[in-house]
Amino acid sequence: MRKWIAVILLTLILSATTLTVSADTGPKPSVKISFTNVTNSDFYVTLLSKYDSTGPWSSKDRYDNSDAGFFPKEIYEKLSGYQDSDGFYFLQYGEK
Repeated sequence: MRKWIAVILLTLILSATTLTVSADTGPKPSVKISFTNVTNSDFYVTLLSKYDSTGPWSSKDRYDNSDAGFFPKEIYEKLSGYQDSDGFYFLQYGEK
């Protein structure tokens, strides 16, 4: 009888102290861009965002990450100084 009381008591204690955990596992929005008829010269690409922050990326107004190293300094300065007429943001990320 004491074992059953101990088991019930332990079960109640464990159920009262457990935490509920949720995870976002669904598909994420993405974009795939292809470049055609490109010469052999280097070029840099980035996307502009409707929001000043998304995921790990943020605009320079929100967080200055000018030492991230995705772009050479002169390219980074041009992109970070870009003023989009529709209000989109450069999120300090891109690829060569």
